[in-house]
Amino acid sequence: MIEDEFDRMFREIIERFFGNSFGLGGNGAFQIRVHATSAPNIETNQVRPRVKEESKASVEKIELGDKMLVVIDGFAYQKEPSILVRGKKMRVLSEEEEGKEITVELPFEVDIERSTGSFRNGTIEVELFKAENSKSNDDEYRSIRMI
Repeated sequence: MIEDEFDRMFREIIERFFGNSFGLGGNGAFQIRVHATSAPNIETNQVRPRVKEESKASVEKIELGDKMLVVIDGFAYQKEPSILVRGKKMRVLSEEEEGKEITVELPFEVDIERSTGSFRNGTIEVELFKAENSKSNDDEYRSIRMI
């Protein structure tokens, strides 16, 4: 009796959400009905290259006194990125696709030796420590150590 009531409610829910495309058959089996309005356009002789969809990574900067935490979420690559710093600019470079990078402007120059970065599940966290001696004549990018 309870099972019959449950089956009735389940059928009603399925029909409300999916209309007549989904439902339960007379024997209780789940059915999918497909109503094609036109034939699909399929070209068998053409091969299209797979295009990696560009993601929009979000960047959050959190100032914590003499250091800053930069969190980049949504980095769409699997390999660990390179994180480079010069002056008040940080660059995050993809090892998988040349030319793909994220640039972050910083409020201070960075102590490279104390700063670290990590990459897990598409999220990059970079802990940047403020440099005690400003070295504005530093012309080359230096790499942040990944942990």
